[in-house]
Parts: sequence; C-alpha cells; structure tokens
Amino acid sequence: MNQDSEAVIRSAAEVFALRVPVYDFDYRGGQPGLEPSSPIASGLGSEETTREDRLEDLAQLPWPNGVARTVICRGALEHVFEPRRAIDEMIRILKPGGILVVVSANELTPGGAMNRYWTITPPALQRLLGVLPASLIGWRGDESAQGMVFGVACKDPVPGEFAAGVNRFVDLVQERLDTSVTRTGWLGWLLGGWPLAHGKSNGRTGPVQFAFHLPLGEGTKKDLLTSHL
Repeated sequence: MNQDSEAVIRSAAEVFALRVPVYDFDYRGGQPGLEPSSPIASGLGSEETTREDRLEDLAQLPWPNGVARTVICRGALEHVFEPRRAIDEMIRILKPGGILVVVSANELTPGGAMNRYWTITPPALQRLLGVLPASLIGWRGDESAQGMVFGVACKDPVPGEFAAGVNRFVDLVQERLDTSVTRTGWLGWLLGGWPLAHGKSNGRTGPVQFAFHLPLGEGTKKDLLTSHL
C-alpha cells in the first residue's frame, strides 16, 4: 500500500501543483475502535513548511475553516467510524480552490481486519467526494477485488489547471503503479509467494480505471475515463 499510495500522491503533487499548507492524515492505530490519524504539515518538498505529528479524530478536526490548501488522507478513511463526517471535516478545513487526495487500501494485512470499519469502494468514494465540483476517482482491479481506491477532488473555484492535468495524471499514475506491481511481483516470487507475484485476486494488476466528475473540455482520454458508476 505504501508504494502504491506514494505513486498516487506523488503524481497528484506533480500534476496538480499541490500547495502548502498541507495536512497529511494517515492511520497509526492498532486497537479496534481507535480513530487516530497524523496530520503532518509537510510541504511536498517546499522549504516553507514545518512538520508536526499529532493525534486527531478525523471526524472532529480542531482547525478552523480554510486553513489548508492541500489535504491528504492515506489509509485512514477505512478506520474512521463516520467516513462521511471525516470527508466533510477535511473539506471544511480546505481553502477555496484547495485539493483533497484520498487513498484507501482494500488489501488486508494480518490482523488488519480487526482495526478497520469499512471497505471503501469506488462508488462509495465517488459519492463521498461528489459534494465537490470536481473529482477524479481511480481504482485498480475488477468487480471482485480492488486493491486500492483513490480520489483527487477540488473545492470551488476549480482552477483551470486541474482539468487540464487529468490526462497527465492518468498516464503518470498508471506508469507508477505498473512499476510498483512489477517490483512487488518479483519480490513475491523470490519469497515463494506466487499469488502475489502473479497478482491473483489481489486487485493489484491490470489497468487503472477511472470515474470522473470534472469540468472537462475536448481531448480527455475517453478510453481511460469511465463514468458508469
């Protein structure tokens, strides 16, 4: 999950020019029912940032409206008992024109099932982010298994570069996830994990699929973007 989520976040940072301040939430739990995340003011390479680790409830964030230009949520939403409230809170702290990036893993690690409440599906994430005027949902896998589901959404007013960057984002994510699967596959083979090496029933193979709600013009890659959800 870490390599895959980094592939999505790095691609979003490059294509959509994610700006500081950044609030970066992840899950650092280990106990059933606990909903911690770690907001990190990381500037994605910018020198003007500070870094702060702290424990917060995603469904009740302590910051005022509009403090963040970028909010990232990686592997945390599935551990929050009220994901709708968590999304609303992350949107609330976004500045106008700010960008929200959400990545959710559906692959269960040993003991992981006890520490999560939900499996975030593509239709679920599309509904959660649908309150924003522009959103792009992606996933890898088929109807039986999606190894990872992710979304990038923008708050009003949507900057022109957001829609203009969609094609590049699609290409970059596909390329990086393909590289990630290749590396993991060889590692799985060396460790004797043939199902991992071949990507059987784990949702980590095949092309990345997308659903979108975007103010797009002509030239969008219709063969990679779908809206059937």
